[in-house]
Amino acid sequence: MWIQQFAGHFSILSNSYFGEHFTRTFKGYLGVKFTNCILINHNSHTICYLKQEERDVFGKKLAEKFRKDKRLADVWCKDAERFAKEFIKVIAANMKKKLDKKSYLEFARCHYQYMPVHVCVKVIVDYLDKEELKKYLPKFTKARMFSEKAFEDAEFYVQKIAGEIASETGYSKEQVLSATKEEILVYFDKKALPNKKVLQMRHDRNAIIFKDGKYGLVSGSKVDGIIRLVTPKIKIIKGQCAYPGVVRGIARIINNPRNSTIKATEILVTSMTRPDFLPLMEKAAAFVTDSGGILSHAAITAREMKKPCIIGTQIATKKLNDGDLIEVDATKGIVKIIEKRK
Repeated sequence: MWIQQFAGHFSILSNSYFGEHFTRTFKGYLGVKFTNCILINHNSHTICYLKQEERDVFGKKLAEKFRKDKRLADVWCKDAERFAKEFIKVIAANMKKKLDKKSYLEFARCHYQYMPVHVCVKVIVDYLDKEELKKYLPKFTKARMFSEKAFEDAEFYVQKIAGEIASETGYSKEQVLSATKEEILVYFDKKALPNKKVLQMRHDRNAIIFKDGKYGLVSGSKVDGIIRLVTPKIKIIKGQCAYPGVVRGIARIINNPRNSTIKATEILVTSMTRPDFLPLMEKAAAFVTDSGGILSHAAITAREMKKPCIIGTQIATKKLNDGDLIEVDATKGIVKIIEKRK
């Protein structure tokens, strides 16, 4: 079964990095990787899918390494902060100067160094036992929250890359963001990008299918078949409790927090939250997400705000309609539809 690993406002250019990390570069730092990864992008909104069995193998192997040497907790957390600091510094420097191949390659180097340990810290906590979690969750949470800024800054820099290349070429920014990391490197050498129509089709609807570090792209109506492949055939909206409690309210399906509003009695339902969701989360009565584990942004924020939260439902944004009256029983990890929107 395919499951959502993360979701958010990411470009195809960023996705070409993410998929390679999961299926190739993780091996070098962590000693374990995924074989398969699919990233589906629609108008710059991305959902990353992994196979459940592969995630379980990945998480359990990390936990086994940790149990053999508990000092790895400090190593991973220190590396997460150290690599994030360097990445943030490089991005800040590059934001101030004109784009060139050298700065782009330096960005790529930091991306490859940072991403494996960032994901390691997020995933391992889902495979620790209760006692281990009680002892080490604060340490992993601190590292996770510190390193998150690099993740955000990387996408800002990718936007800058696209803006500069767009101004040089006459392509739209969205079209440049639909190029892959290899195609951007070709641009530096040959000043050439794929056809505008090809890139626009990718932006409108695209899937990148990774296997062992290599990938293929599917665009347009062909993406429908990929969506059917990864969509879980489950009916019950059930996930993991990030913070307990029971709340009834109107569901608000929001995947782009910009210019979105929510009332204090309403429930935020989304693919996955990020820091730009905080104004909405401060108002919402509870949170429900498709993606994420106990160190996801939604889970950490729910614990800080002490608001009921269910994470990793896989299907909440697909099964619920905006305006449905729902009950979020975060203690049991179940979402019930009380009344469908009329």
